[in-house]
Amino acid sequence: MSRTYTLTTSRGGGINDAIEEEQEFTVTYTISKGYPARGPSYASGGEPAEPPQVELLTVEMDGKPYDGDDVDWLVTFIEENHDWHEAAAELAEYRYEQLRDQRMMED
Repeated sequence: MSRTYTLTTSRGGGINDAIEEEQEFTVTYTISKGYPARGPSYASGGEPAEPPQVELLTVEMDGKPYDGDDVDWLVTFIEENHDWHEAAAELAEYRYEQLRDQRMMED
């Protein structure tokens, strides 16, 4: 089960930016959680670290579809700024509501 997220951010318009005008990007994406490296054990030789995987579903620039190839910065931005705590809190609330509803149906 993959959850879809939406992020809006701006780029450009700063003194040191190559882009003179500020542009607003709205991105719809999915992200899978990465894993840290696991050391060797008696049962396994260990596993390398796996970074989060981001899949961009849609990208809009200033409200219009964006077909540019230079979206690597966006993937990096999402990997560094995705709010894992918010997603975990929403999942916990959803599970609580499901359990509560199930118990109410049993009574």
